[in-house]
Amino acid sequence: WHRHALLGATCTAAVVLSLSQVALREALGLLLPVWDSEAPGRTPKDLAARKESQGRQLLEVPGDVEVVPSFSPEMSTSSGEDNGGEDESFRPDNIVLQDLVPCGNTKCFYPLKSNPQVGFLVWDAEYLRRSVDTVLKKCQATLDFAQSLEERYGPINHYLLGNPISLTLSSEHASVMNENCPFTGSRFKPEHGNRTRYHPGHEVVVQKSQRIAGSTIVVKAYRGEKLYNYFQEQINEFLSSVSDPTSFARRFTENIIRTRRLLHEEICLGQDFQVLLDSRGEFYHIDLDRCIEKDGSGKRKKSGAKLKAEKSLEDLDQIELAVYRTLFGSAVSAVVAVAEEG
Repeated sequence: WHRHALLGATCTAAVVLSLSQVALREALGLLLPVWDSEAPGRTPKDLAARKESQGRQLLEVPGDVEVVPSFSPEMSTSSGEDNGGEDESFRPDNIVLQDLVPCGNTKCFYPLKSNPQVGFLVWDAEYLRRSVDTVLKKCQATLDFAQSLEERYGPINHYLLGNPISLTLSSEHASVMNENCPFTGSRFKPEHGNRTRYHPGHEVVVQKSQRIAGSTIVVKAYRGEKLYNYFQEQINEFLSSVSDPTSFARRFTENIIRTRRLLHEEICLGQDFQVLLDSRGEFYHIDLDRCIEKDGSGKRKKSGAKLKAEKSLEDLDQIELAVYRTLFGSAVSAVVAVAEEG
């Protein structure tokens, strides 16, 4: 295996879109007829039925990787009695103090000392300017949506492990959570007086979630050649640590195919589309709450969603090509050259 850089000039969008993704996969030996959404007669229902039979080997996880199940009703978010009696409660002394707490505009994630494979997502209702009940409702609706995706489309890595609950922060809790916590979002600017993110007495919503082990890279909608080139550079560096490129490519292709199907059927996912990609080629679907109304009343219906989903599908083609270029440089260039001649 030889890792390649950008391989000269970036392929134009016109060439990429004229190149059949199925033809590319076939040329690279990655065509998966059981799972390929473009194969005739392969409906989501057919694919779900095959998941337990001939498709299972495609989803097999290496023996040295322990996977936390997506969700089970008996898992409790608030107590430590699940997981064989292991303490998984969200106490101040059970929170891992990190160099930098991973936070977005609306939530942060805190892993647990007692079980490094899990942690808690935290939303501050006051910062969101919504009632705690509204935040709870939206978080629950997001979990329900994630589970419904699994039921309809097969395994979807969404990493939500339990129902959300509310919690009033003590001084100790707020102090620990603010340790190395970044200020993100316009409402956290110092001139607005928000010098700490969490405050004693604030009511927050917490939800148990899986912690993704190992290195990951964000895969999202990239617009234009400059952003595509940036992603190509990032993926070159990320894939340099992949020990088995063939296994990675196969799993990555499976996830690309599943994600294309999701974007076709669940167009709300095209809004701010993004997933995490790990070093095994696995996708983790993040921020599924973008498909839920702010008040948690149901799936969001937004004008232009179909167009954004279509553009995200085009971006996914570009992303797939970028990964293949890095893993199989010369072979991909040959296929692209044929497409250009055609």
